[in-house]
Amino acid sequence: MADTPTLEIVKAYQDAWIGRDFETAARYIADDVTFHSPLQHLTTAEQFLPMIAAFAQRVEPRWELVSATPNAETVLLLYRLFTTTGNVAVCADFFTLREGRITSEILGFDPAPFR
Repeated sequence: MADTPTLEIVKAYQDAWIGRDFETAARYIADDVTFHSPLQHLTTAEQFLPMIAAFAQRVEPRWELVSATPNAETVLLLYRLFTTTGNVAVCADFFTLREGRITSEILGFDPAPFR
């Protein structure tokens, strides 16, 4: 199955921030993005982008897609992140997009691999 436009955008965003290319990652984020995780709740790109840049320092610059469920406006990803301490974190991430930009990200993960 070919990638949908929404999945292509989300994968490009993932590749950018995990690869520490924050200028490119920012192009995929709406100014009014909302972000929810077990640890944070943010409501603007101004809050979100510094957080993702700091978080990227805690992971290796690679990720592994396990599964993706895209449609016209949303993408649900299950993927593995590889921490700088050698641990693996399994993440479930639900993205909502509008006009080619991510407007919402809801991230679920076990924070134990980052301790």
